[in-house]
Amino acid sequence: MEKLIFCEDWSLSAMVALPNKSNNWDLFAISEIHGMGNADYNKKLFDFDFIEIVPLNSCSGKSYVCLNKDNKWGLLELKGVGTVRCEWKLISDFIYDDMDLLLKARKIDRKKFG
Repeated sequence: MEKLIFCEDWSLSAMVALPNKSNNWDLFAISEIHGMGNADYNKKLFDFDFIEIVPLNSCSGKSYVCLNKDNKWGLLELKGVGTVRCEWKLISDFIYDDMDLLLKARKIDRKKFG
């Protein structure tokens, strides 16, 4: 089952997380928009996979994705740029043992996200 990641628009996701053959997750960004809520996601964002991916979605222009790599959590931030293709950057490296500790350190209230 895929995980959809939104930033500005609930009709089309900016990214999608897909399970792979290793029972882990790969993260992809939009490569082509076809309209009417359809797009291709062929741009793999990292050359490694993740044990777990937890989207913190919003349509307010800022969302986050918690990423678990090698049992350590990191954080991806998505910022809206007026299109479904949000800008993204890794704002916390994979140093946290617990996702909630990561969110607390970054002062992110998980309850504010869908």
